[in-house]
Amino acid sequence: MKTKKEENRNTKGRVVVILALLLLLVVGTSVAYAALTQTLTARGSTRVTKPEWKIEFANATTTAGSIACTPTINADKTAVTYNPTLTNPGDYCEFTVDVVNNGTIPAKLSADPVLSSVDTATHPYLIYTATYNDGSAIRANDALAVNATKTVKIRVEFKKDITAEQLPSTSDSLDLSFSMNYIQS
Repeated sequence: MKTKKEENRNTKGRVVVILALLLLLVVGTSVAYAALTQTLTARGSTRVTKPEWKIEFANATTTAGSIACTPTINADKTAVTYNPTLTNPGDYCEFTVDVVNNGTIPAKLSADPVLSSVDTATHPYLIYTATYNDGSAIRANDALAVNATKTVKIRVEFKKDITAEQLPSTSDSLDLSFSMNYIQS
């Protein structure tokens, strides 16, 4: 029979062996885990450039058949002026002008465009219109992408199919305006 001292020594020996085995197991697992890991890295650089807002007019051209009305684009390319004199029923001033997005930000119309200074009740002899070149209506939310161009047609016409009562009794000067408000889309 073993003495108590011998039994304690055997128990201590077993504990040491078990601890050593556990330590080897942890170290072995760590090594195996380390062998199965991989670090991935993405590196790069970027440059953010200043965005540019640049919606402008270009290429104003009088339409064939129109009286001479010479549309002129101002220096900052945000306005077109024209000053036709309509003398006879059937006379008209018609021209096209490009609306160009030369900036870096897509744009859209914030509202339907506004035509002013012509009231059919007080000026029944005059027609004033602004459409896209193909005749389609210009509407709110119409998009103008970066580097895109839309051609607008503006027409002021002395109606040809009017009665004598509708003709003006005196010369009439009107300040016509057409405006389109573009915003970031």
